[in-house]
Amino acid sequence: MPRSSNSSRTTEALTTLKEPKLAWNPAHQLALDDNRTWHKILKTYQAIDPLAVLPIHTRLVLNDLLEADAKRYRAGASGPNAA
Repeated sequence: MPRSSNSSRTTEALTTLKEPKLAWNPAHQLALDDNRTWHKILKTYQAIDPLAVLPIHTRLVLNDLLEADAKRYRAGASGPNAA
């Protein structure tokens, strides 16, 4: 199954079904690398388990900061809601 299809299913589980727990495990199992989807998952899953989302938040911020462009830097420095 293509990765984009996996990302779509995970996003659908979160946004359509309103089930962040349903999205959390597959996102990890599928090694989801779509930052937008992760931001959506984190936004709702952090209410369930705030400590569990910290490593993913860290990875997303570091990814944003590695991109050598001012827009990505602002997003990384400001957090997921800045983009």
